[in-house]
Amino acid sequence: MNAVGRMAAGVAHDLNNVLFAIMGLSELLAPILPSGSKEAEYVGEIHAAGERAAKLVRQLLTIARRQPARVEIVDLNLLVGNLATFLERITGKAVNLSTRVAQSPARVKADPGQIEQVLMNLAINARDAMPEGGKLDISVDVIHLDEDEAFSQLDLQPGDYAGLGVSDTGCGMDKETLARVFEPFFTTKPPERGTGLGLTTTYGIVRQYGGAIHVYSEPGRGTTFRVYLPLTPEMEEAAKAAAAPAPQPGGTVLVVDDEEAVLRVVGAMLEEMGFAVLTATNAEAALECCHRQSPRLTLIVTDLVLPGLSGWDLATRLRRDYPHTPVLYMSGFANNMIFRDAEMGPLESYLEKPITPRALKEKVNELLGRASR
Repeated sequence: MNAVGRMAAGVAHDLNNVLFAIMGLSELLAPILPSGSKEAEYVGEIHAAGERAAKLVRQLLTIARRQPARVEIVDLNLLVGNLATFLERITGKAVNLSTRVAQSPARVKADPGQIEQVLMNLAINARDAMPEGGKLDISVDVIHLDEDEAFSQLDLQPGDYAGLGVSDTGCGMDKETLARVFEPFFTTKPPERGTGLGLTTTYGIVRQYGGAIHVYSEPGRGTTFRVYLPLTPEMEEAAKAAAAPAPQPGGTVLVVDDEEAVLRVVGAMLEEMGFAVLTATNAEAALECCHRQSPRLTLIVTDLVLPGLSGWDLATRLRRDYPHTPVLYMSGFANNMIFRDAEMGPLESYLEKPITPRALKEKVNELLGRASR
């Protein structure tokens, strides 16, 4: 699993740059094509294929536990309740789905989208294990693990945990299958029905948040997965203050990326938003551009991984002349170690490639709105 993660990390940056160009250009092209035309249909299929490829890259990065996440407090009780109707649809009428939640809040710190993915992966696997139908039970518990349970059975620290259980009455697994169930690309499904990454991704997500996953199964007697995530005592934040109005477009944005296709796509997106755009393919060219033209920069957009000076180093140098200009970092892959010594909390000023026009617009408005306060 670590080897697959390292492989994913090595190719993700370049691959996401390619996907960024494919998806970004297709999104810019779609609105100007006649609705319902063959051309619009083809562009939609190109974009959908790009999304599927991007999802595969995200799965591999999750396995490596190198996927940036938007961590917040998630109550598993609410998450299961909100997903119940959707899970009924994807498991089908032949599966009798029942849910049970804990008596007390089951709050954990995690990316809610990733925890939803864990639950859906487990539910879909359970459905596939019951082709003739059966019973699927999903439960949430708040439990205390003592030292023996935590260390010897789950490789966890003793303490309080939120437990998520998914049990089915399906075909079950033998010992040989059970021993390989979390291996990347291992699957008992035919090629057209699975890639063998669902449970591997689930394992990576759970471990990313300091949790553990345990599985028990016997042939013909069904399967039970138990997910343990550290319980957080923190209450949910109070309702956020009303968002400040979006700043008026205009001004000049410097965009730095070593991929010409990315420069074109990001530049086109920003021009659509009303900005003038300066581009550079590396940090040295960006510094030279600013030295030569002395532009009044409204925003700096830079890839984190550049030849020569990194995007972080570039921003540090530009900050001497542009101390109040916000910086938006982007990358096809970001290990949280990159941000360890950051002074500006750059994860709040970061976008993961591929970037959609909507995500870029929201982040730009957020950064400029923050800078104007």
